[in-house]
Amino acid sequence: MTHKYTQREWDRVVGWGKVPEEYKMQDIYDTTEIRLQDQDMLVTLHNAARIMEEADNTFHRRLGSELRKIADRFSDLTNKAHNRKHWTGRE
Repeated sequence: MTHKYTQREWDRVVGWGKVPEEYKMQDIYDTTEIRLQDQDMLVTLHNAARIMEEADNTFHRRLGSELRKIADRFSDLTNKAHNRKHWTGRE
């Protein structure tokens, strides 16, 4: 089995140049699809909160307010998760 390298590992082991394609480790942290799903869920949560907050019923307005807090928290958590550096376990 051929060992695969990140650019960082290659620099430490070889000391020069870019990792050749045959030795390059695939980027398993492409989060593009996850980001799109999270954005869709966030829009759905905010829309549901808005609809509930506009309701005539006090109970539904209160639930809408709580749902908005959940949506805001979800937004904060997903932003932090998508902006952190992932550790591959091989560094």
